[in-house]
Amino acid sequence: SAPERLPDWVNIGETEDGVPLNNYFLQHPEMVLGKMSFWQNMYGSKTDTGCLPIEGADLSLQLSEAVRTVMPPDRELLHMDAPGQAGGEKEETIPADPQVRNFSFNEKDGKIYFRENSCMKRMEPGKMSAARIRGMIGIRDSARKLIDLQLSGVDDEVIRKEQARLGTLYDSFREKYGLLNSAGNRLAFRQDSSYPLLCSLEVLDEEGNFKRKADMFTKRTIQHRQPAASVDTAVEALGVSIGERACVDLGYMASLMGGSDRIPQIVSDLKGIIFKDPATGPFDMDAEENWYRGWQTADEYLSGNVRQKLITAREAAKEHPEFDVNVQALKQVQPKDLTAPEISVRIGAPWIDTEYYQQFLFELLQ
Repeated sequence: SAPERLPDWVNIGETEDGVPLNNYFLQHPEMVLGKMSFWQNMYGSKTDTGCLPIEGADLSLQLSEAVRTVMPPDRELLHMDAPGQAGGEKEETIPADPQVRNFSFNEKDGKIYFRENSCMKRMEPGKMSAARIRGMIGIRDSARKLIDLQLSGVDDEVIRKEQARLGTLYDSFREKYGLLNSAGNRLAFRQDSSYPLLCSLEVLDEEGNFKRKADMFTKRTIQHRQPAASVDTAVEALGVSIGERACVDLGYMASLMGGSDRIPQIVSDLKGIIFKDPATGPFDMDAEENWYRGWQTADEYLSGNVRQKLITAREAAKEHPEFDVNVQALKQVQPKDLTAPEISVRIGAPWIDTEYYQQFLFELLQ
């Protein structure tokens, strides 16, 4: 019989830039929320690919559009024999709202839904359970908003207003339905991933009796992180740069120490701790972009393809002696050359170019 024909999406093609990519995404570029390109990581590989973000694009809006492409909002999905319903009944589902967290209850148009991955399923709890769920949705959203406000570092007055709102929602709910930790509320809302957050709003004793409300109702429980505005040493400036910018940013480091005129001193103080990639230009104070670009920590620079880096550094040091520090450091991390008996190669190893297999076969078979 004829062999089974595989679907096209199991195959790999290439983008216009020669980047390998699954055929599905080549045929549906709207599902790629960025630009696929070759990306050299810290380990020195130039063949790795990555989906790089599009400058100025809003990822949440891109994701929302992609979800709508897969599940058009005007199309209502129906599933048969859903759990908790009689056989043959239809369960109403709608595409998931990106603003709703996964495994969470949400109310829309007066109906209660529960999000599971890409769908939000219509829930039909009893009247009392529905009232409990609606009340806890309000408390949950207020508690999360209060956390976000504290993280963003808003004024105390804004915090106090949201704390008062949370307190009002909680007091009203508790008066009608009891503690958030009670059995009835737990049964109604335990599916929601944020139920532990609601439980933490109540401080109970060892026997489960209510003691007091949590500090969130009256105090700032999260302090807004304030980055350092100034530092005294180059080492401190490097630590702040790595923490805030995730890279060695000489311009930013200099601003922490008083101005761009401190750059030469920073470079001198951090000699052997940071290295400039010779490919990004020489140490040229007249060309500011050359000084600012290409700096890496020792951990990053002295890793990856250190053999090639040593060759590059030696070439650069011939014209610019300041790169000799790179040469000396790279010499110290060169891997030991293996002897022939120490080398074991398995046929098919991806790091061996196919031309060597061909050369070996011609020599073996003459």
